[in-house]
Amino acid sequence: MFDVTNNNIITISRGDVAETSLYINLGTELEPLNYELDENDRVYLGIMEPNQPFELALVKKVFTKEDFDFENHCLNIIFKSEDTEFLVPGNYYYEIKLFRPSAVLGGIDKVDTVVSKRRFIVI
Repeated sequence: MFDVTNNNIITISRGDVAETSLYINLGTELEPLNYELDENDRVYLGIMEPNQPFELALVKKVFTKEDFDFENHCLNIIFKSEDTEFLVPGNYYYEIKLFRPSAVLGGIDKVDTVVSKRRFIVI
């Protein structure tokens, strides 16, 4: 079983394989700005226990330009069986961040939180 609600709460059966799409909006809800990944961009997804920071995620996934569907303008996120097979059923949280390295040597890299912490329920 796999479900993503309108407010981005994910429910998955432990050990299941699932796929969903993510539109990367760097604008606002009222004025969306759909972003397409560049060659060196990385999207990081972390699944954490409650009250744990992103850096201490139990599950860490990295997506690149190869995972991006340019025809539909979205990122394909795939959960493999091994991503959740060892998680105890219960409530977790996930967060998704976009890393955009500076094109200029010595420039400032950019990190954007694409999806702030949302519930990730393992059943």
